[in-house]
Amino acid sequence: MRCLHHPVSTITSSLVRRKNSGGEDPVAVGCNPTVLTRNSEIQDETYLHAFRIFRDKDSGGVRFEATARRGPLKAIPIWTAFVTQYVGKRNWMKRVGHRTVAFRELHPYLFCERYRLPKGPSGKYQLTFTTMEGLSSVTGSSDRY
Repeated sequence: MRCLHHPVSTITSSLVRRKNSGGEDPVAVGCNPTVLTRNSEIQDETYLHAFRIFRDKDSGGVRFEATARRGPLKAIPIWTAFVTQYVGKRNWMKRVGHRTVAFRELHPYLFCERYRLPKGPSGKYQLTFTTMEGLSSVTGSSDRY
C-alpha cells in the first residue's frame, strides 16, 4: 500500500480551511491535539490498523485517525475523518456486530492509494474493532469528546 507523505496537520488544516464558510479565522484541527483513545485497533479484510480519536485543544474539533499498526508507514495516517458535528447525536452510529459499528454519516479523507474503508451491506462505512475496549472507545459516552 502506498501512502501520501504529507503531515496530517498540514492536510487537516487545509481541509478545515476549505470547510470554514464563516468569517472567522480558519481552525487547524490536529495542530494542538489531545489523544482521547490509545491502543485501539481496527481490522478489515486484509489489514490491522491503529485507531485513535483526537480532540483539538483550541477548537474542540474531534477526528478519527487510522494508521498502520507496524512497519515504516506507522506514522503516516491511512485515513482521517472529522466527526465533531456528529458527536452526541444518538442515531449517528449503530452497533451492527459483536465488535463492529456502522456510521450513518462518515466522510473519511483517504491518504493511501487503493485503500477503501470497509462498508457494510447497507453501504455505510463500518469499523470492526479487535477488542471490546476499542469498540467502547467509540460507542461509549461522548462526554469525553
